[in-house]
Amino acid sequence: MRERAQRAYRRWRENPDLPGLRFKRVWADGRIYSIRIDARYRAVGELLGDEITWDFIGDHEAYARYLAGL
Repeated sequence: MRERAQRAYRRWRENPDLPGLRFKRVWADGRIYSIRIDARYRAVGELLGDEITWDFIGDHEAYARYLAGL
């Protein structure tokens, strides 16, 4: 998983608008974003200024639970 997450992160740094990554805001206040790691996994992070801190990686079920708990 770590290797896939690092690959997705490198792709995101090169081009955050790459359609396959599905980088999107998932929280109304505009700070929480998600990105697609692969077909099964997502990551969630908080954007503060021009820096994002990724603090969650999990499958779709865990992703949904994580977002519900925000």
